[in-house]
Order: sequence, then structure tokens, then C-alpha cells
Amino acid sequence: MEKLAIESWGDFTDLAPGTNWRTVHGLVQVKIALYLGLLLTMTGPALANDTGLATTLHDIRREGGRNCFATHYHYGSSSGLSSAAAAKREAIKSWADFADLEYGSDWAKYGKAAGKSVSCNQSGSGWGCDVAARPCK
Repeated sequence: MEKLAIESWGDFTDLAPGTNWRTVHGLVQVKIALYLGLLLTMTGPALANDTGLATTLHDIRREGGRNCFATHYHYGSSSGLSSAAAAKREAIKSWADFADLEYGSDWAKYGKAAGKSVSCNQSGSGWGCDVAARPCK
């Protein structure tokens, strides 16, 4: 029985003539999906919600059962919104988005933050707020 060599398919170089290529293609797709699933399973714990920068760059102290930045504050702001409540929400989101980007989502929960301050003002273009807080987790 003659063998058909397929240079670009590495694992399938020993396929016989008349092989159903749809089956081979389906098997390749299944194999890729299994490898990706395995890869995601193996790297899951490595995809932590903490970049590791917080403890590398800043002093951390225990406060109320949480680990908090000792002295380093993060800031968020908003402007041009229709209400003070909307401006506050947007400023908090700005704060959390930056903390998440820099340190991971574990540190980006404004509700857990320490030393919070909020200042809101209304201008001709609408409401704006500035928030400051030390991230905690």
C-alpha cells in the first residue's frame, strides 16, 4: 500500500491514499482545541489578578484585614457628566481601571481601598469628580 507524504502536516505524514481530508482536518482542529484547552488550564493559576508590581514597588501594610499600600495613592477623574453621581461613578471607574492595569484586578476594587477622598464640582460643561485612594486587597 502506497503512502502519501504530506510535508506540511508533520503528524499526518503516514496517511494512505484516499484518506478523507475532512476527517483529517477535523482531527487537526480537535487536536488544536485540546492543546489550547490544556495550555489555558496549565496557565490558569499563572494568570493571577495580581501583576506582582504592588509588592515590588510599594510598601504594604495590614489595615482592617486587608493588605494596603502604605503611602502610595492612585487617582481617578471625570468631567462633563450630567450628575454628580454619574461623575463619581466615572471617576471611581477611572481609578479602578488604572489600578487594574498597573497592579491587577485584585488591587482595583475601590470599595476595598483605604484613605479614600472624593471631590466633585459642577461647571458649565457638567459635573466632574476627582478621587484618590490607596489600593488594598
